[in-house]
Amino acid sequence: MRTFLLTLVVLVSAATVHAGEGGTTFRVITQWSEALDMAKAQGKPIFLDAYTDWCGWCKEMDKKTFSNASVAKVMNESFVCVKMEMETGEGIDVAMKYRISSYPYFMIFDANGMPTYRSAGFEPTEAWLVSLEKMKDPSKKLKAPGITAGIKMEWPEWHRESYAKGKARKFPDTAVVRSWLEKYPNKFDEMAWSVMLRYDMGERWETFALANETQYVSRYGTEVSTLHEKLSQRTFMAAVATKNPALLDKAVALSDPESADQAQLLRLRYGAMYGQRVQDWKMVGGSVRAMSIRPDAIENSNMINEFSWTMYEKCPDKDALADAAWAMGKITKDANTDWALVDTYAAVLYKSGQTDDAKIAAKRAIELGTAEGADVKETKALLEKIKAGK
Repeated sequence: MRTFLLTLVVLVSAATVHAGEGGTTFRVITQWSEALDMAKAQGKPIFLDAYTDWCGWCKEMDKKTFSNASVAKVMNESFVCVKMEMETGEGIDVAMKYRISSYPYFMIFDANGMPTYRSAGFEPTEAWLVSLEKMKDPSKKLKAPGITAGIKMEWPEWHRESYAKGKARKFPDTAVVRSWLEKYPNKFDEMAWSVMLRYDMGERWETFALANETQYVSRYGTEVSTLHEKLSQRTFMAAVATKNPALLDKAVALSDPESADQAQLLRLRYGAMYGQRVQDWKMVGGSVRAMSIRPDAIENSNMINEFSWTMYEKCPDKDALADAAWAMGKITKDANTDWALVDTYAAVLYKSGQTDDAKIAAKRAIELGTAEGADVKETKALLEKIKAGK
């Protein structure tokens, strides 16, 4: 009787949503205890879809991945699937506890609330089915004994404010963070670790963290890679601020890449990002072109697309635009390519002066987009501009 009542309470308190007809069944929760109660009642681990209202890729996961029948079958059978908004109420506690700051973000928990798997970012159906198998594989389980059970902790108020929604979000002055680290007694517990990962802690504490990396690995496992990413990004920003591209190699090294191939891809991405910020468009075009000839170019098509679209919007250099057009042409050869990629291809062809090819690409984008039920109004407007020679 107790189990029946518990299940009834949970079903009443949590709104049920479906990611498309026949898609994954989620329950939207506002209290973390709801997820724990459902997990215990159903004897399944928790799948948490951590989202925000403004996250476009979260909506894409619902529309393109969670709606898939094969995905839904695995997720509905294997997990208690819950959605929780991360910028209000207890969502903030969950975000602080598990250091969630990019979206979409997904985690698996056992019925006691201990995390067993993390995943970040949009994944299309086929890739997500592979990820789901990893989530269920005991050998892939997180090794992070430094994480305790329960989400309620005595966080500094300035830390909570940094997770708030919209205009209410406020980050502390670096002096506040560094002073707190000086006084906080346990530099290895999860509260100190969370602060170290979120803010600019200064050279002293960065040196301390790297010198004690083994201890942090023993407590938080692969999450230590986030520390390297943070230090890498800070060095990248220093490169931009000083207009010193030589620092990009240091930024790559600080990221602690797993392989030379991974380091090369990051170097190309940093090169494109740096070029955008300092308006060295030849650097952006060259980086995008180099990305497009890598074996993993299709996997990185969204990144190539984003850089190329920015060039269409902002780049005045036709030679650099021609590099972007060449790259987009490489990744859109497949007949089943995403129409939005072909749309970008048409745009950069047009701006680089390749109007005949731009017209062909724009027509193709309209045809593909229409077949997908997409809004191709802007592509049609582009085609008219191309035809008019404007």
